[in-house]
Amino acid sequence: MNRIHIATLFSARLIVPSLLAVTASVTLLQDLTKPADNSVLCRAGFCREDQSSASLSYTRLDEANPYKWADYAESLDAKGDSDGAAKAFERALSLGPAIAPVHMRAFNFHLIHEHSDRMLSLGRGILDLTPAYNGLIFSDYIGNPVAQILQHGIPPPTVPAYLTWALRRRPTPELLEVWRWMVQNRQTDAPGAASLTTELCHREEYGTAAQLWAAWLGSDRGDYLKKDFLYNTRFAREPLKTPLDWAIYPVNGVETNRADGLAITFSGNANLAYRNVRQMSAVRPGTYIFTAVVEATEITTNEGPYFHLFDPAKKGGIDLVTDKIRGTLPRTKMEERFTVGPGTEAIVTQLERSPSDRVDSKIAGTLRIHEISLRRVE
Repeated sequence: MNRIHIATLFSARLIVPSLLAVTASVTLLQDLTKPADNSVLCRAGFCREDQSSASLSYTRLDEANPYKWADYAESLDAKGDSDGAAKAFERALSLGPAIAPVHMRAFNFHLIHEHSDRMLSLGRGILDLTPAYNGLIFSDYIGNPVAQILQHGIPPPTVPAYLTWALRRRPTPELLEVWRWMVQNRQTDAPGAASLTTELCHREEYGTAAQLWAAWLGSDRGDYLKKDFLYNTRFAREPLKTPLDWAIYPVNGVETNRADGLAITFSGNANLAYRNVRQMSAVRPGTYIFTAVVEATEITTNEGPYFHLFDPAKKGGIDLVTDKIRGTLPRTKMEERFTVGPGTEAIVTQLERSPSDRVDSKIAGTLRIHEISLRRVE
């Protein structure tokens, strides 16, 4: 055998047992005294996994892997080392600046430890990255001042989404504060205004809803809340989806057309109950005059359309029904005067038709509403 090979083999036979002896000694030493995770032994790779914090060897941590650092952070936190966990999370975030799940884990850590400022900052960053966590983050923000959330926790383009989430979940003052912020930062739009006023009406906060609606309409409001408690009185604008504008619901056997007011044409194929044109008005106590300028062409049956004004919230409140419109009627002004008492805060103006009990019950003909208004007598 070659002398070099023999020498090498001889050296290996001497070295290997020596290394094994050293390793055994180190292991025995670890059984007697647990080394710190950042000790020379652990950093050199000698620490056993069962003896390292959170079963994660310091040196086995992939230093470029943000998920591993997040794992390590959570393991430190589980052992009560929140300061170490915070530092490990910062390392994870620096390695994965665009990885939303890593940011979300850091967010949850700071949420649990009530680090409000850092939580809001991380939440804002996540919302910037993806809408996938919107609901979770918005829910976790509950309890923080709205002004602080808007300033530090939500990027401006996401605020409308926050308002949509908050509509059914947060108290009215918070909703209004979010809306004011949106107005100041030019983030409002028609769907947002319609959704917020709809929710306020559902909460029976009619006056607040009407004032907000009028302010959002701006110059388009016309006489709304100045002289008139109905908006879009000539049906000139496409109605928006709020109770404070006209709701015109489609139904088989009826065609509607917005031209010189609103034309409702009954096909003559059905004996239908019709309650498909309505608007809600916020009112205060006093005397009111309801006016409708209408025109009819060959409306059949004994049950013609009529206007019904009623209080949507209070039984026994306003319940006013106009005359039924039948046959052919030239352009005519209908008018009703009534008093609103202190218990009524809103009135619904609704076009209705009741089913007929006669043989010739299928309604045909056209009703045109040129203009409609609800004014308070000062």
